[in-house]
Amino acid sequence: MITWHTFIPIIAGFVFGLIADLIFMAGKYHSKKLSVVGSSVFSFWILGMLVPFWVMREFFEKMMLDRIGADYTRAVLDHFDKFSWVFPILAFIGGILGASLGLAMLKKHFKKTEIA
Repeated sequence: MITWHTFIPIIAGFVFGLIADLIFMAGKYHSKKLSVVGSSVFSFWILGMLVPFWVMREFFEKMMLDRIGADYTRAVLDHFDKFSWVFPILAFIGGILGASLGLAMLKKHFKKTEIA
């Protein structure tokens, strides 16, 4: 909320975190494939920050106009309109890459010491 976001990312984090945990649980917290899928699903929480642009567009446009100015507001909204379909794809790919990196680090650093 400090960065002008609403409560929606908190709700999205809870919902997608719960779904991700159910996916992890389905693999009994040991399945690498389900860990990657669960992490990718959890990464969708970030889309909660963009929900107001989709559902409360006029409110956010007015707020941006008042605080930032017309040129910047128009540029942001035009880019958002053109590329909003990319955000879910990037979130999913980011989740896959992050989980893969985590698994690689787990294998490199903790398998040798038999911690994991």
